[in-house]
Amino acid sequence: MTHIANMNPEERKQFIADISEALGQRITNPLSDKEVEWVRLAIQKEVQTIEFRKAVIEKTLTALLTAGLLAICAGGLSWFYAHIYRP
Repeated sequence: MTHIANMNPEERKQFIADISEALGQRITNPLSDKEVEWVRLAIQKEVQTIEFRKAVIEKTLTALLTAGLLAICAGGLSWFYAHIYRP
């Protein structure tokens, strides 16, 4: 096979025709119907796993922020009773 720059016009035309023919012959579906279904289900399972992880992280962060806010409020209330409120 010669380099494309060294081809004469006839060889270049044949080379382009060969490439066009090869690209025109597509593989329709190399997998069986069961394999396609398995791949679809595996992808769906992976998407569900990712969504579950996101939900767990979101709920954990929400719980941590709520606990932090309650701790700050409790500390503020404790400070208020110790320094400000004198019955």
